[in-house]
Amino acid sequence: GRAVEGDAMTALELLRAGRERIARGSTKGALAVKADGMECPSASPLACAWCAVGAVFAVSSRPEEGDIRSVVFAALLAQTGAKPIAEYADRPETTQADVIALYDRAIAALEAA
Repeated sequence: GRAVEGDAMTALELLRAGRERIARGSTKGALAVKADGMECPSASPLACAWCAVGAVFAVSSRPEEGDIRSVVFAALLAQTGAKPIAEYADRPETTQADVIALYDRAIAALEAA
């Protein structure tokens, strides 16, 4: 219905913004880190690298956006082979390019929906 289309558009915007964060800097094992490598809140202005999940919270942290974040996380999860997003992204062999590609696949799937 109409609400789903609106949610999907907002979810696409969040995915694109999260992808931009990952492209700027990625990390593993923490939602976000500062330039000194210390963990910090995802939405902190000091954050310079984000994990696959932290990037979503960096661009959408308001409680009322929870439903849209659920759509975004479901879209990402659908592209990980049913592994939890953090488990997929935190694997030693997963690269920044792999996480960007994960976002790209989720974006393409929502665009095609």
